[in-house]
Amino acid sequence: MKRTLKKGGYSAVLTLIVIAAAVVFNMMINKLPESMRRFDMSGRQLYDLGETTEEVLAGLDKDVVIYVVGDPESVDSRITAMVNRYAEASDHVQIETVDTVLHPEQLASLNAEANTLLVSCEETGKQRTVSFNDIVRVDEMAYYMYGQLVESEFDGEGQITSAISQVTSDGAEQVYATEGHGESTLSQTVQDMFEKSSLQFKTVNLLEEGGVPNDCSLLMIYNPQRDLAVDELTSITEYLNGGGQVMILAGFSAEERPNLDALLAEYGMILEKGYAADTSRFYQNNPYYIFPEYNHASQAVSGIGDDELTLLTGSSVVTLMEEMPEGVTAESIMTTSEDGLLIDINGNQTPGQYTVAASSTKELESGQAVLTVFACPEMIDEGITSTFTNLANLTIFMNAATANFEDISNISIPAKSLEVTYNTIPTAGLWASIFIFLIPVFCVIMGFAVWMRRRKL
Repeated sequence: MKRTLKKGGYSAVLTLIVIAAAVVFNMMINKLPESMRRFDMSGRQLYDLGETTEEVLAGLDKDVVIYVVGDPESVDSRITAMVNRYAEASDHVQIETVDTVLHPEQLASLNAEANTLLVSCEETGKQRTVSFNDIVRVDEMAYYMYGQLVESEFDGEGQITSAISQVTSDGAEQVYATEGHGESTLSQTVQDMFEKSSLQFKTVNLLEEGGVPNDCSLLMIYNPQRDLAVDELTSITEYLNGGGQVMILAGFSAEERPNLDALLAEYGMILEKGYAADTSRFYQNNPYYIFPEYNHASQAVSGIGDDELTLLTGSSVVTLMEEMPEGVTAESIMTTSEDGLLIDINGNQTPGQYTVAASSTKELESGQAVLTVFACPEMIDEGITSTFTNLANLTIFMNAATANFEDISNISIPAKSLEVTYNTIPTAGLWASIFIFLIPVFCVIMGFAVWMRRRKL
């Protein structure tokens, strides 16, 4: 009996020691940084901070407070984990929780809203509110069609990094897109990317406005179907001569556009009347769907590797003049390969390597003017960018839009998909045979062999 009690006592003491060790171990683990406690096992690395975010945080010289406003019991753990990564990555970022259940009065004092992140910088006096719904996004189509809330994207890094950049910057630049020439409408995705990069976006009719607005930092002309008026050409020329920046996305048009052509010619560029094709770098047997090559000397393709593709559909060609106007220098941004073709309206083909995007700079007494031209308006079309989410189209566009701003950089980080992905074998080749037949058969044989060996024991 005593032996049994003694043995039981040892077991009880050992159990207490194990429990105490587990409690202490958990307490120690909870003191570790979020990045060490939570391993990102998702295929898309939802909680990893990318290079752009690291650059923004490394350049912080102002303190930022991120208030997590909501009921702590119901705040999505993914949002909490994402916010904590920022605090760990920079000493200038502090996290505070505002419990809307216990302390609802704090909403008024902070001018905050429930179920949001409030990013605030005391030094600049700026703050920005990010809704939880803008971070964890749902598929609206699935909701309206079937009444199901299906999570589609996680935009934690994009929203938070953008908010930090905005509240710590000294000002915001103004982008205007022209109207009145049958222009296409910028997609909401592009407008959101402008906002993330602290670029405020508006549209303007230059004739109604009487010229380019005084606060314009970048003037866009997006896929015009009709020519500029003479007064508009004069206004844009004066704006450029004052050190302005203009970006034109225009392709081939059967309609004559002499004033637009005159604007391009002043900066050493000609928009050809034809289409670019490529017989070696194209998509799905369509030489008009080209993957252009990059000029890595251009800021627009800074940081983009040759393995990151851009898809241009129905692009025209921008020819750089051999003799540039006085004070003007030009460089290509993207070109076809050496197997490129220029196909005119009559179907005539002229082989060569052709420029499909270029930028010209004119040196002025008080600075410089910049004119950037993309000969493929469809480059930023929602139908392309949403279908092929791994393309560099939007990155190059935003790089070009922000290249000449001192305090603005392209921080338009795309959202990460939450949709379930499946491992599939697209073709019944060698790998399909291995995974579908050889591996299962090998496992069955090995299992049978082990069973037979154990049966004889």
